[in-house]
Amino acid sequence: MILRKVKSFNGGELTIKMPQHRAKDGTLLVPDELKELVPKGANFAYDVQAKIVEMRYVELRQRSEIQSELAKNDIDISTGSISNLSREGLAGLEQLQLCASQRLGEFYRQNDAFILHLDGTQEGGDWCHFVIREGFSGHILLSRKIRTEHSDDIAPMLAEIKNLYGFPDAIISDMSKPISTAIKAVFPLIPHRYCHYHFLKAVGTAWLEAEHNSLGSAVKKTKKQLHQARREIVAHTRNTNLDLRNAINLIDWIFKHSENLHGKGFPFDLAHLQFHENCGEALKAAQLIENKFSEVNSKAVLSSIRLMIEALQAQKNYSQDSINTLNNLNNTFAELRDIMVPSTDDGQTKTPLNWGMLDDTANLVDTKQKLKKFTAKIKKRSTRENISQTERKRLNGLHKRLAESLNKLEMSIFVRGKTVILPRTNNAAEIGFRDFKRRSRRTTGAGNLARQLDQTPAQAFYAENLQDDNFCKIVFNGQSFAEALGKTDRSKIRETTASMKTPKTIGAVDYKAIKQEDFLERLIEEISSSCTTKNKKCA
Repeated sequence: MILRKVKSFNGGELTIKMPQHRAKDGTLLVPDELKELVPKGANFAYDVQAKIVEMRYVELRQRSEIQSELAKNDIDISTGSISNLSREGLAGLEQLQLCASQRLGEFYRQNDAFILHLDGTQEGGDWCHFVIREGFSGHILLSRKIRTEHSDDIAPMLAEIKNLYGFPDAIISDMSKPISTAIKAVFPLIPHRYCHYHFLKAVGTAWLEAEHNSLGSAVKKTKKQLHQARREIVAHTRNTNLDLRNAINLIDWIFKHSENLHGKGFPFDLAHLQFHENCGEALKAAQLIENKFSEVNSKAVLSSIRLMIEALQAQKNYSQDSINTLNNLNNTFAELRDIMVPSTDDGQTKTPLNWGMLDDTANLVDTKQKLKKFTAKIKKRSTRENISQTERKRLNGLHKRLAESLNKLEMSIFVRGKTVILPRTNNAAEIGFRDFKRRSRRTTGAGNLARQLDQTPAQAFYAENLQDDNFCKIVFNGQSFAEALGKTDRSKIRETTASMKTPKTIGAVDYKAIKQEDFLERLIEEISSSCTTKNKKCA
């Protein structure tokens, strides 16, 4: 008999007596029950591995916290072992999901439609995490690390999706050209829709950025003068008995211009224009304050107030033509934005910009027809004589963009005998990345995620799926995560965990290579071999 000690999360430390039977080749025969409890040659059971994955990637715990939690179950473990087991667990989770991909594909088609969302994220490091998820369930279907978001890297991922899950009913993405190229190459007949948020942001940036940035230069100068005026007024308040709080409050009110914005950033919020408008309103009040202090004949105080008025006056006198142009452009953009934020047919209920799927009772106005009419109106406006060359150029550009994108802005598809309303944004992917980065900061304590994300396994994104009961039921065949891990292929697990090791960062010093005595000879040999291989391929 052989005694083997195994640490289990649910069973504590177990001592297992195992008969010493061997196969013909001499290898020790392990009972199937033991194989499903603990990996071969390991001390920690599969339930420990599963618990570590859940605590690290779902519950957002740091390794020291995981140590403390496992210690409550009499499991002593190093932080290094926690990292190793978490990677093995992720590799197992990926293997189980890919094996269940056909069942998952059937599940998605039982719902209204099978929708793909594509997006990538990169925090300035060498690697991009690119994720494909299902639109309505939110499940991560495929996650890979690629050098750049190039169509040659994305197309193989889409091909893998087709082989694993089958054909989707529609695909939603941002306006990335590489993504569009890859989709066209792999799914040429599948409806591809643009995220409305990204489309509006691209239009608004091209439409408003130049004028808004120009106004921003004037705003920057005004802000500097107002800060100076405030410091002087505060100083005079301390040195005199005069009540100057109203003058201070007026400046503070101007700087609260952001409270009048929607908080969605440029181009949906024109912060410089709102600041400019606040300055115009504040100028009248500042002039009244000046008249009041002229009566008390305080030259020192008046100089500070007049400094404020001078700044406000300069802002008010900013090129009125430029302000008019910016307002005209913004009005046109707001008109487009209003069309693309659909309302019910009674005109009362507006859907938010980042809405997902609506229920079947939502009777939306025909946005596509409204966009067609708006596109025709833009073309007509561009032919008017009483507009500037700038506006004419922008109108022509907007007309071209709308004409090319009308079909990709359609909100519905007809699939399996019924019309399905699609999520009109790629918001699920954006939120997923934001949440993942929050989790990464929580588990590592790192603020800058460039290095952290480069070292994070692509499989870490799959842990998000563990929070969905339908996913677990389908992928684990009604068993627990730990029980399912016990049925994985250990050779594939080792292969996957080995591939999780990120190659050296581009530009990093390869000390192992350059310290070798025959470094130069090896270098010349590798370069020669590489060139020879490339020449053969070219031939």
